[in-house]
Amino acid sequence: MPIPPEFLYEKSRYIENLMRHRFVYEVSRLLLLREEPEMVRVSTAEVDDAGIDLVMTCRHVTRHIQLKTLANKKTSNPYAIAESLGGMPGGCIVWICYDRETFRPLHYHLMGGRGNDNMRSLSHQPKAKKRSGGDREGYRKVKIKDAESQKITLGRLVEILFDQTPSIEDSELSRFSTLA
Repeated sequence: MPIPPEFLYEKSRYIENLMRHRFVYEVSRLLLLREEPEMVRVSTAEVDDAGIDLVMTCRHVTRHIQLKTLANKKTSNPYAIAESLGGMPGGCIVWICYDRETFRPLHYHLMGGRGNDNMRSLSHQPKAKKRSGGDREGYRKVKIKDAESQKITLGRLVEILFDQTPSIEDSELSRFSTLA
């Protein structure tokens, strides 16, 4: 039975944390299951002042990631994204689209380049607004449709994020986990 949208809205921070932990686990697992296992170093911001939720490093590639989550429905609503990510080496936005009944990720969207490439500037995006009105300083409105890579698998996402090709296919991942 689907969780009511009101609950998801009221508990959005909890859901985002749950999905962040799942994302770190899934990326780490995928890299460890490679023919030549690799590890990813993960750091989180103690204070969110630049829009960076995670910093992930694998080999020579460091990604500054802002994570967004979305239950399995379409939305044209914009997300408030920290303008400071624009132009940042390795900066990116990852949207995790998940099934509302199982909380399993269905697919991902990615705004950002490959590996350590600079994320494109967000200055052309409209300014984000505060709920009380007025501009939300340092934030721009970004929609999922603005992402360069849409509805991609975890394997494809890791390939782009860390500038490599996974040695294990997404379809094979499910046999290694009770979470899939």
